[in-house]
Parts: sequence; C-alpha cells; structure tokens
Amino acid sequence: MNISHLIFDCDGVIVDSEIVATRLSLKVLAPYGYASDEETHCRRFSGMLTSKIMEIIFEELGKPIPDSLVEDLDHLFETEFEQVLKPIPGMPELLKSQSLPLSIVSNSWVDSVRRSLSISGISGVSDGRIYSAEHVPHPKPAPDVYQLAIREIGLPTDQLLVVEDSVAGVTAAKAAGLTVIGFLGASHIFEGHDAKLKAQGVDYLASDANELTALLQTLL
Repeated sequence: MNISHLIFDCDGVIVDSEIVATRLSLKVLAPYGYASDEETHCRRFSGMLTSKIMEIIFEELGKPIPDSLVEDLDHLFETEFEQVLKPIPGMPELLKSQSLPLSIVSNSWVDSVRRSLSISGISGVSDGRIYSAEHVPHPKPAPDVYQLAIREIGLPTDQLLVVEDSVAGVTAAKAAGLTVIGFLGASHIFEGHDAKLKAQGVDYLASDANELTALLQTLL
C-alpha cells in the first residue's frame, strides 16, 4: 500500500465517548417510555447523530420529540464528558507516534471534537484538520463527510487509510471508496461487532490500540 494520509473517527476510536452517551441517553429517555439496555442501544445507534437517534426512538414510541430534547441531550453529553471522558487506552501514544499527516472525520460537531480531544489531553493531533457532519448535507452512514475530507486532503483514495468503529462510519467510508480498519477497542463494542463491520466491507480489524499499532506498521 502507498498510504500518505491517515483518517480517524473520533468517538469510539480516539475517545471512549459512545458508552458515556449511551448511559446518559438511557437515563434521560426512560421517563418517556424508552426501555432498552446498553448493548442493544449501542448496537443500534453508535456513530449516529443524536437528532437521528431521537427521530427513530420517538417514532417507535409514537410520540413527538419534546422541544429542545436533542439540544438538551447534547449539552448533557458535553457536561458529562468534562467529568468522565477518557481516551481509548493506548490511542494517545499511537496518534502522537504517527509520522504521516492525520485528519479526523466525525459525525460530531467540530467544537465537540476539539473539546473531546482537549479533555483527553491529545489536542493538535490532526493539526486542525477536522471534517464534520455539520459541513455536509447528510451525516454518516452517508459518504458525504468522507467525500468532503477526500476533496480537502487532495489525495487519491488509495493513498488514504481510515480507522472507524461503527457500522455507520464503515458504511460511509467504504461508500466513499476508502480502505478501512475496523476498530474494536472501545467500551461500547460488544460480541459480534466484528461480523457487522465485515458485512459492511471493512478491510481490516484491530481489537485494541496495540493491535492497531502493529497493523499500521505493516500497512504503512
């Protein structure tokens, strides 16, 4: 392979945020009649925008989405992240050791990504290259945000390598014609997730940061 640039998702790859958001969502949504568990919720919704998740849940509940719920949830996530968010074990060291340029492609807003990186002590790893769903018409699993990143980075797709954790993220990256490593090292990953990523065409799998480091050394 002739890889010249790395692309990382943020939530669930760099920072262990998906499980935090899931636990808070279950607590907030219970009074509205939403009954689920961490595994079920993670399997269905990891990597998706809060607004889309709420749209699906409240449609199933047969209720309108309460005013400001999405905004309130996102604010609660930010507050909770300030207290408990941590990087994926080994990921800060992996990112800081890379000699290739790196970009971040996320469904989260740019400010949220920057805040998560700052809380985790790894600001600056992408030199400001953050491509977000806020910049495109459709979030992951649509390929829009990856297509934006490809245009902005200005390299052929065969020189780019993506690290993603979610079905939505892998689906988006593969639809954009990219080579993808599926990352399984976050707390929201449950048994069988590797098979789901394989079904979406993921090219490689890494179970944790150590395995990802070894795989990158092989591929780069």
